[in-house]
Amino acid sequence: MNNNLILNFQDLRNYLNFSDKQENIFLPNEIFEELKQIKNIQHRAFAYSYIYLVTWLWRYSKYGDLEYSQLSQKKIKEILGRKSDERINYLIKKDGVLEQMKWIESVKDFPISNQWEGEKYYIESLDKEIWNINVELAFISEMKGEDVWKYVKPPARFTVKMPVRAYRRHPMDSELIEDYDKGYYDGTFEFIENTHSVPFQVFLYSMTNRYIGTKGFYIYSYLYLKNNLFREGYDVTVPNLASQLKIAQSTLQEWLNVLRQYCMVEARHNQTHFVVGMRKEERKASTYITNDFASFTTRPVKYNKMPVMKRSHYFALLKKEQEEITRKEREKRGIDIPLDQLPF
Repeated sequence: MNNNLILNFQDLRNYLNFSDKQENIFLPNEIFEELKQIKNIQHRAFAYSYIYLVTWLWRYSKYGDLEYSQLSQKKIKEILGRKSDERINYLIKKDGVLEQMKWIESVKDFPISNQWEGEKYYIESLDKEIWNINVELAFISEMKGEDVWKYVKPPARFTVKMPVRAYRRHPMDSELIEDYDKGYYDGTFEFIENTHSVPFQVFLYSMTNRYIGTKGFYIYSYLYLKNNLFREGYDVTVPNLASQLKIAQSTLQEWLNVLRQYCMVEARHNQTHFVVGMRKEERKASTYITNDFASFTTRPVKYNKMPVMKRSHYFALLKKEQEEITRKEREKRGIDIPLDQLPF
């Protein structure tokens, strides 16, 4: 539970000066695999949400849209529900874990305005329309010597986090370093293949729901990616999903339950009962479906759970089924007579 919320949904929306045309950003699909290096799952969920937010802030030039004090690292931690938690600083500090992994970089030059066309286009892989936001960013360094400098000049030592993968998709690839140094860009601001784009309103909702927070947002985002790949929903068992995300199964089940309570995720069960010790060939994966923001609820609601069957009942049912199969086979063969009772 997140007891350290900064604002409610509408207040956070206003705080970040969000508009509907700022709904989409794209993150590389490989983020989930790479972040597994962070062993603590709650810290990993925070790291994913942090990268998501700083990418959005950069993409929409929020440093020129808001007061600098509103976007300090302290405030960003507060938005993510970690206002006074010093334990996660190792992730986001200069030369910290996320900088070493080349997901973020501390910089003093940052975008404060942009130009873009407000036109929508269809993304087949997402099966949806999104705003065309191929923006041209104007950076604070370009303002020096201009009349507006006295209004936009940042505080001394003010730094922000640049989303590295927005410009360089493979910063660890030694063969591309020289090309990157020469100005080659292959990041998600230019190319969106193998990316996912969780709508920003989902982020706002998650950060302002004390039961969802970064943990729920992380799980939802992974399932959202999988739903983009599998249009009818993602078929997976909880053990397999826990393995994919490197999360304890009990922890994952708890988080999934909360996401279902708030209608962020639906689970369609493809078997009639859950039984401990069920034969492997009879187990069927559930289908997980990520709902759109409009379907989310402000209060938890009941959802259909898979009925649980006792092992004794399950094995009794198996025995009965086997007896029925044997009976039908005998009917097909006719009456069985033991060999010692034959007259010859």
